Amino acid sequence: MARRSNQKRNHDRNAPKRPSAAWRLFFDDHREEFTKQNPKSSYHKISKKLGEMWRQSDDATKRRYQKQYETNQAEYDEKMEVYTKDRENKKSQSSVEYNN
Repeated sequence: MARRSNQKRNHDRNAPKRPSAAWRLFFDDHREEFTKQNPKSSYHKISKKLGEMWRQSDDATKRRYQKQYETNQAEYDEKMEVYTKDRENKKSQSSVEYNN
């Protein structure tokens, strides 16, 4: 069995952020409203209640958030494509400069 490296992966801070899942978008839209109604609830209780609300929501609501997620995913894919091409160009330019 291979050992895992103890070194931390380097994360490029300029990389595009992944889009939030459909249920996460639902949470973000409803959390503030629910927190106003239940100001003394803990984060755990709020998350649990919002999860129940998501599971009980109708298909139309879920489709709306799923469509929003798909739109965000398409934008992310486009940004990621540009980002990877840009990185490849920078790598090839730096290797050319290094070899000269």
